[in-house]
Amino acid sequence: MEAGLTEIDLVVRAAWFERRTTGALEVPLETAVEFLKTWSIRPNINTPRLKTKLRTAKGVSFKANGLLHLPAITVKKLDDTYPEFVAPKPPQINDRILQSSDFESQRRYVQELVRQINGAHQFQFFDCCAVMMRRLAEVLIIEAYLAKGHDDQIRDGDGNLKMMNGLISALKSGQAFKLSRNAPKYLEDLKTLGDTAAHSRNYITKQKDIEDFAQKFRILIDELKSLA
Repeated sequence: MEAGLTEIDLVVRAAWFERRTTGALEVPLETAVEFLKTWSIRPNINTPRLKTKLRTAKGVSFKANGLLHLPAITVKKLDDTYPEFVAPKPPQINDRILQSSDFESQRRYVQELVRQINGAHQFQFFDCCAVMMRRLAEVLIIEAYLAKGHDDQIRDGDGNLKMMNGLISALKSGQAFKLSRNAPKYLEDLKTLGDTAAHSRNYITKQKDIEDFAQKFRILIDELKSLA
């Protein structure tokens, strides 16, 4: 805590910290005072006098019910002053490979896969991007078979879901779904891209690898989404 702070400054900071750690939008004055005492920041506080000062203090609103409310400008100022106590904000992800709006009706984990694909490309983690592209296709294939009640076709003898090879073979068989002419080739290309990224010992996926396949991937994913 920096030097030269007034009692009001300290109470405001204690309330801000409580807000940031608990999510409470308003903090009881007693909680802020107890915080300052517990951590020996200000062991002796004249609470009645403090309440009088708070009623006219700037940067904080002291309500009749004893709650402290910090306006947005105060919260922002203290967030900037003490960034180590503020949870990092998730990065803004751009729609690099897939349009996130196209997946608003999908399950939450499918939306998260789309976000990770776009994010991995945006931050140039191209091996990660390729692996997540393959995973999204796997998930959509499984979803399609489950939705139609044909999941027995994608399970092995022990009842476990098959890996990508098995999923592709099931799709290509045409027993449950009829694929477009190019879909089997796109699936094989995606498997190669993802497998290389996941398992190759010395090859690092390049941006060009992803972008050369991106349009075919979008076409393939649109088709897999439609199967369910």
